[in-house]
Amino acid sequence: MPIGNMARSQRVEVVLIIVLLMLMSIPYSPVVGDEDGACCPSDDFDLFLLGSADDGTLSPFESKLDEKFEKLVTPSIQGLVEIGNWEITWGLQGDYPDSTWEFRIPYEVESAAGIQVNATIGVNIGSTYFEGDAGAGLFLTNEGEVVIPIEVLAGEVRSGDKIKLTFSVRSLSFSSPGDEAGIRFVWGTDDFRARISMKLPLVSIDMKEPSVNGNLVYFPVLLKSGFGDSMWTGSSGGLSVASSSIADSPIATPTNNGVEVTFAWEIPETAETGTYFVLFHLIPQTSLRIDCLLYTSDAADEEDSVDLGGRRII
Repeated sequence: MPIGNMARSQRVEVVLIIVLLMLMSIPYSPVVGDEDGACCPSDDFDLFLLGSADDGTLSPFESKLDEKFEKLVTPSIQGLVEIGNWEITWGLQGDYPDSTWEFRIPYEVESAAGIQVNATIGVNIGSTYFEGDAGAGLFLTNEGEVVIPIEVLAGEVRSGDKIKLTFSVRSLSFSSPGDEAGIRFVWGTDDFRARISMKLPLVSIDMKEPSVNGNLVYFPVLLKSGFGDSMWTGSSGGLSVASSSIADSPIATPTNNGVEVTFAWEIPETAETGTYFVLFHLIPQTSLRIDCLLYTSDAADEEDSVDLGGRRII
């Protein structure tokens, strides 16, 4: 039966069932939504190091990688050297599992054959502290990345907790140093992607109840995080119905704890009552794509439906 021909005497019904299923593409790891329709998994993602060594910040958005920062360490500096600290206030509460996080920072060895160094990274999750080191006698030459694993035990992060990184080196020993010998640590741009790969709840996606107005179906998607509307504006994403992407830009409305993104789907006149798959996707960064699979069906339990203008929204 065609949808959208309101002149017909027979009532046209479109039954929408909203079922939320979170799928992590890298790696593939399906997560089922909570009873209230929200999904809040602990995601694998990167936080990039931004800002100066003394007052740095962290961000999951690659679009923020637009300014280069560096710290030079020379043979004249002895003892423990704090390269920098970076922090962010977390905006989403949730559990995180036992996992191995990984810190990476680019370096350049200057005027020396190489350098032996001990490097450590301290990680604060609120009041909980973890530490990792690159191993004794790490020898660095030319340029590359210092890579440090951090064993993180399961716990809970709360909204308002500070996530803080402190990177330090000590016991520097230069091999065949020249007059301008040193090691330079660099971060903040696409070419120098210093980062920590971690597993924390990054964003909660709440598929709110859709509504129907005439031949339009509105799908509101609430993105809750500590990043405000940047979780949408700093990411790419979209929504498709029956494998057809909605071309019109959604309306993004900031909320107290995130941003609500509303997509409008115009029901085709040739559409028939039945099952329609609806897919929302969000890509906060290249290595992370979140797919939210919804579907519409006429096989729903009518007792749980709401009648809106001749259409049942479930």
